[in-house]
Amino acid sequence: MLTTPRLLLRLLTASDFDHFYALDTDPEVMKFIRAPSTSREESLERFQKLVHYNSLYTDRGAYMVTTH
Repeated sequence: MLTTPRLLLRLLTASDFDHFYALDTDPEVMKFIRAPSTSREESLERFQKLVHYNSLYTDRGAYMVTTH
């Protein structure tokens, strides 16, 4: 976890799915990454892979940035 006076950077957790889904299905957000997910199930599958990846490694992973 990394904190600044305004932001918190932490590993993605299962409770972050709704935020991930909103970004993962937004064409403007995904324009330069890949095609956006077309269903909640497709997005959930991608999200679960990221959370699983986070459980395997402690020095890298998918992060969530929030404000304090």
